[in-house]
Amino acid sequence: MFDELRKRVNKEIEAFFDEEISRASDVGKFNKKFYETLKEFVLRGGKRLRPILSILVYRALGKEDDKVVRPAISIELLHNSTLIHDDIIDRDELRRGKPTFHVIWREEFGDEHVGMSFGILGGDLVRALGLKTIFSSDLDVDLKASLSEIYDRAYITVVDGVLKELDMVFNPHVTEDDYMDMIYRKTAALFEASAAIGAKVARADEFEESKYREFAKLVGMAFQIQDDILGSFGDPKVIGKPVDSDIREKKRTILLIKALEDAEPDDLKVLYEYLKAKEVTKDMVEKVREILKKYGLPYARQKALELVERAKELVADAPNYEDLRAYAEFVVFRRKRVFVYILKVLRMCKQWRNSRGRRLRYLNI
Repeated sequence: MFDELRKRVNKEIEAFFDEEISRASDVGKFNKKFYETLKEFVLRGGKRLRPILSILVYRALGKEDDKVVRPAISIELLHNSTLIHDDIIDRDELRRGKPTFHVIWREEFGDEHVGMSFGILGGDLVRALGLKTIFSSDLDVDLKASLSEIYDRAYITVVDGVLKELDMVFNPHVTEDDYMDMIYRKTAALFEASAAIGAKVARADEFEESKYREFAKLVGMAFQIQDDILGSFGDPKVIGKPVDSDIREKKRTILLIKALEDAEPDDLKVLYEYLKAKEVTKDMVEKVREILKKYGLPYARQKALELVERAKELVADAPNYEDLRAYAEFVVFRRKRVFVYILKVLRMCKQWRNSRGRRLRYLNI
């Protein structure tokens, strides 16, 4: 199911970009190349969690057609626009194992400023294209208006989250509540918007839409916590980017916040020296990583799992509950084989419950 939906989403993204590349070709060769580079960036990888969520919510509400797929990719493009800009802000060189978008153009022209300029333009353009997927979809005008409002609100919320994250680096009194609010805005808001798109296209009532929005919000926050864990403890070959950048940039992740709360005096001294340091050395990165592992990692993992459990409870009555449950758990485990295994086991359990129920009815128990 997961692979099937991802392939369907990728096919829609590819078809949309091909339409735009054809249009850009009429402007000039360079414009065509620029759009082709954007297409490669968006399609080079990614789990497509956001559009898949739109489809799952749409199906949870009794719909089986493909009407939701085109507008569903809008949030995926919005997400990629924020990645392009994030890579500039974070000075990242790699994204999904390949050069970041601004680095591609920096290397093309041999100029840092030109690379960042094209990165800014590329991120802006992908955001505009995301909105265009809504208006090019086969939906009624009122739905297009509703979805565009969701889209714009989501973007503003993400920017608010990024601003808060940047401010938190310089704030010595960041709390866990600050962090949770930031990750909702920066990350979970796009999951929430994806669920809202699925619900709106299915013409769900207010209660149903609210339920799936909350499910998505909780899953999205769990996703960001797991992302922060991988940002310090993941495999660079798997995640496609360095695993020391969050520590070097002194990002106030839940790992660091919890470590600052619970660390013993000697470890706390190391953390204070790290936060005051003008330059973070490799040795300091490793010392901080060990402290985060000791105090922050177990708590962060538990927090992510708790959010997922709360999300699953919200949709327990959904007709495709097994799919939604497997989706939520995949967000934490981040392994396709684990996702497939979870889904397989859940379906086996459902078959067993059904057959058990038939046997008990037969025995009049």
